[in-house]
Order: sequence, then C-alpha cells, then structure tokens
Amino acid sequence: MEYLKWLINHKKHRFKILLFVIGLVGCIFLIPTILTADAPVVAKIFGIIPLVGFTFGIAYEPYTIFKRLKRMGKL
Repeated sequence: MEYLKWLINHKKHRFKILLFVIGLVGCIFLIPTILTADAPVVAKIFGIIPLVGFTFGIAYEPYTIFKRLKRMGKL
C-alpha cells in the first residue's frame, strides 16, 4: 500500500502507470495476433519479447527505486 501511495504521488511515476496499462493492453491484444500470423516461429518470438519486456521494464523500474529509497531510509 505504501508503494502505491508513493507511486501515485510522484508525477514522473504517474506517467509510468499509464505506460504500464498501455503495455498490458498491447500484450493482451497483440500476442494472439502475432501468434496467428503466418510467419516463422523465430519472428513470432522476436515480436513477443519486446512487448513483454517493455511491460515488465516499465512496471519493475519504479519498484526498484522505491526499494532502494526505503532501504536508504529516505522515505
């Protein structure tokens, strides 16, 4: 709960919430499209990795900042 309050109270991280939602919606709608495309398996894998990587990276980066600040006692 403390993490969500911290995330919402910082303008830079509010934008990352929006980007996470966009990435999540992209994963939900684009992965089935990629899998049904008539393309080699390698191309499908290389199409899915950036989608999932973007979404995971956007979600994980603010959390690591929060953990580091909490460990240093700056929260």
